[in-house]
Amino acid sequence: MARITLGSLSLALCLGVVAVAQQPGSKTVSTDVKLADCKVFVHHSSGTLVATHGDQCYFGTAEHVVSCSRGDATQKAEHGWKLKFTEARSEGKPGLLLYCSSGDRFYVAASESDFAKMPNGAKTVAALCSSHDACKHVPMPCEPKEPGLLTIKPASPKSNGADSKKSQKIHDDSNVIQAGAKFATAPGLTLIEGERVKPDEAMIFTRSILIEEGQSVAAMSRLQENITNVRYNMNTYRLGYALPATKNGDRWVFNGQVKGWRATSTGDVSVWPPSTYRVSRDEAMRRAKLLKPIAIAEELDEMNNLRVYYLPSLVGHDGRQYKIEHSVLAFFIHPKTGYRMTVMLRAGRTYGAVNKPVAATSNIYVQDTEVYSVGPFGLGQAHVPSVFYSKKVDFDMEPFAEGDALDRLMNTALESHLAGPLAAADFKALSNELARYTGGKTE
Repeated sequence: MARITLGSLSLALCLGVVAVAQQPGSKTVSTDVKLADCKVFVHHSSGTLVATHGDQCYFGTAEHVVSCSRGDATQKAEHGWKLKFTEARSEGKPGLLLYCSSGDRFYVAASESDFAKMPNGAKTVAALCSSHDACKHVPMPCEPKEPGLLTIKPASPKSNGADSKKSQKIHDDSNVIQAGAKFATAPGLTLIEGERVKPDEAMIFTRSILIEEGQSVAAMSRLQENITNVRYNMNTYRLGYALPATKNGDRWVFNGQVKGWRATSTGDVSVWPPSTYRVSRDEAMRRAKLLKPIAIAEELDEMNNLRVYYLPSLVGHDGRQYKIEHSVLAFFIHPKTGYRMTVMLRAGRTYGAVNKPVAATSNIYVQDTEVYSVGPFGLGQAHVPSVFYSKKVDFDMEPFAEGDALDRLMNTALESHLAGPLAAADFKALSNELARYTGGKTE
């Protein structure tokens, strides 16, 4: 969990106006922000902070910030960001609640330990950028900054995708083009809770195994009831995605949004971590929401039966933000037979399953925890996971051969996510290849 802090709404404005010489035409840094002079609030898992004073505020990290202002919605503004937030408390701790379309974020008030983990401790000074566009170091307010830990294979010579140099680029911000932009995309994601997962709709899931090593596990083990609870929540529940479908006449098609779920099995009720441990609940749900549709160059009939999504796999943490491997998911239902197939490209290999979910087991390493008061009069302390990632993932099936048609097409889809929309010809080729495994030609 990134240990950066955000003060309260009544932030003493933290501009230590340290003049920075600017070259002609430069738009990057105009002044510096002395964080020690501020009251700051931080969202630990994304590593972002907010500093405000009256109508002025600053958003970013301990290294770089941009100006922001309060507004009716969290969105990009001419010289930075407009943020919709309010003062709030979570588990008795004061903070800011930032409103995001993908789910609200709670920023907790900074502590001394937070400042101690900044680059220069209490003397940390963040560079103030003139705008978000002029400073690519600053993440977006409602999305994690994912620098990328790439293990992508170069495109096959037979692929119509971008060249290998493009496939190896590291992007600070996601290039997923949302629905409503000029390119077509599949419907987005909704998280379900209190709703039973239908086994025949489940497309993919991951089991978790807690790696019981490191300081965080030692901290969680100080109370036996606490570590038992953590083991149960980590090792019992599966995290997955499901897709409803319907039969229109004599053709099967996907219907509605992808459903993100957390349950003990594909036939159980979806339940996310309890709000008692808000940081674990928020982090689990935030991770599930990382699934984003990949843009398609044009609207196609095949989109009723094939959906392609980008999903960053969290494989490490540098103390401030997660490290990722880019992954792609393809969900397919044959229009005639109704047979389903899921294909996933992860860590450079392609895995797939017909008429059953793609299943994997992830070894989870907990890097950081959040402390909660428990017991009589709240005198006890329980540590719950706040920063955790997959050290190793094992699939239940063997991968497709490298260079296989599906392997090449999934790499093309990933390259298209990084460099632009997926070409109609490549989307149709992927649909035809998946149809080959689930019932043959669709016409």
